[in-house]
Amino acid sequence: MNKNVWKPALCGALAGTVNGLFGAGGGLLLIPLLRRAGLVRDRALYASTLAVMLPVSTVSFAVYALRGDVAMETALPCCLGGVAGGILGAWLYPRVPLRLLTALFGLLLVYGGVRMLL
Repeated sequence: MNKNVWKPALCGALAGTVNGLFGAGGGLLLIPLLRRAGLVRDRALYASTLAVMLPVSTVSFAVYALRGDVAMETALPCCLGGVAGGILGAWLYPRVPLRLLTALFGLLLVYGGVRMLL
């Protein structure tokens, strides 16, 4: 394997492991990993993370669903809302300054961390 592929493959493996363990969160880990490794910058960072997390989340979902661990009566309406939110977020994405986007992401991480601890 080309040595230039190892860094992104390792970042993806870490994100996939976190996503599989916790049912989500791999993308939150992937953004700082890709940034720190210098693999993706600026606006491409967030969009590239989505491209990685779609298949990772699909695999995690399939494993959970095969074990019967998915509450479909809750998951399906959440998916509909998620699709609407995804469309809205993708529309807003190019309209939000990158510094604000980065600050909002940082606040989201802090908020999530504090909520998990409490």
